[in-house]
Amino acid sequence: MKDLQKNIVSSKSQNPESFYIVREGSGKKILFVGNSVTKHGLRPEIGWNRICGMAASDEAHDYVHLSVEELIKTNPDAGFAISQVADFEREFDTFDIQSGLRKSIEYGADIVVMFFGANTPGAYIRGERKFGCSFADAYDRLRSALSAKEGAVVIHLQGFFIRGNIDAERQSVAEKYGDRFIMLGDIRTDEATHGEFNHPNDLGMEKIAECLIPALRECGLR
Repeated sequence: MKDLQKNIVSSKSQNPESFYIVREGSGKKILFVGNSVTKHGLRPEIGWNRICGMAASDEAHDYVHLSVEELIKTNPDAGFAISQVADFEREFDTFDIQSGLRKSIEYGADIVVMFFGANTPGAYIRGERKFGCSFADAYDRLRSALSAKEGAVVIHLQGFFIRGNIDAERQSVAEKYGDRFIMLGDIRTDEATHGEFNHPNDLGMEKIAECLIPALRECGLR
């Protein structure tokens, strides 16, 4: 039986930059914070020849762009951006958030969507050695840095790959601040939602967007 929870994509060099504008806007700013599921650059050596959330068929079908397409119908002035944080995941206990994610912080998001965790070192996930801090503490600092704008709202999505302790630590931070934490349910375990490299295919991306869009509307988007 195929192991759907095995992440076979390296967390290194997923994108040349950590911050990308998806759509300029003069209204509310929404920042999608994620890893390869959110945006992955070209990697022909592994057979990945698209720039979009892995493993959507193209950019229009990843969960970010599906969400943007739906939301701009009623929020035409909204702006959207991506913060790619695979480096933070891999080096969470030593990563310099202020320097490494300066552009993401300066974006001044009104709504921050945090959807990642699978690239956290296996040694941490398995409890094999001590790290400089807990993932929860680093995640808390990241959340605070990206949501520094007064009145900013944060939404957390359960990770696409099941990592029990990471999910629990992320949820504990969400609960600390009274943030919304969205469960993905059987999206994570259904083979029909998995595509290349075990990442979400078009159906998986569509289902993720369907979970996220109502929560974004509840945060002040129409």
